[in-house]
Formats: sequence, C-alpha cells, structure tokens
Amino acid sequence: MSTQQMMKKGRTELHETDAALGMSTQQMMKKGRTELHETDAALGRAERIVEDTLGIGTQTAATLHDQTNQLNKVVDDLNEMEFTMKKASKVVGDITRGMLTDK
Repeated sequence: MSTQQMMKKGRTELHETDAALGMSTQQMMKKGRTELHETDAALGRAERIVEDTLGIGTQTAATLHDQTNQLNKVVDDLNEMEFTMKKASKVVGDITRGMLTDK
C-alpha cells in the first residue's frame, strides 16, 4: 500500500471515528445493523456466484468428457481405416502379382 493510500485510509477512518462520536448509541446500533445487512447481502451474492461457477465448471467438465470420448472414437475409427487400407493394399498387391505371373 502506498503512502498516499495509507493517508487516505487514515483520513477515512478518522472521519468515521468523528462521525461515530457524534452519534447516539441507538444511531450507532442502527448503522451497525445496516452494515451487517449489507455484508450479509454481499455474502449472499458471492455465494450465488460461487454456486453458478461450480455449475458452469461441472457442465464444462461433462462436455469435455463427452468430447474426449468422441475424439477417442475418431482415433479408433482412423486406426481401423488405416488397418483396412493396409490390408486392401496388400490384397491389391497380391492380385497384381498374380496377374503378372499368370501370363
């Protein structure tokens, strides 16, 4: 924290202390309750944000899992195609060799 920020914070705290000195006990209790309610509301909003974030994270993880499964299937299909192409190439080679030797 910079010196300027510390001075500003000190002035704010001093102002709040001066204001509190001029307040009655009832006024200070009311101000305290107001700040407590504001804090509770802020915590409630933060809690909802956390819950929303967890929901989004869970949904993202499920989507990534599904996409990983799709990609694994694509890789399996490509491997099967490669095997089939090699097998077909061998069969074509055998047929060609057979045709050349049947003269």
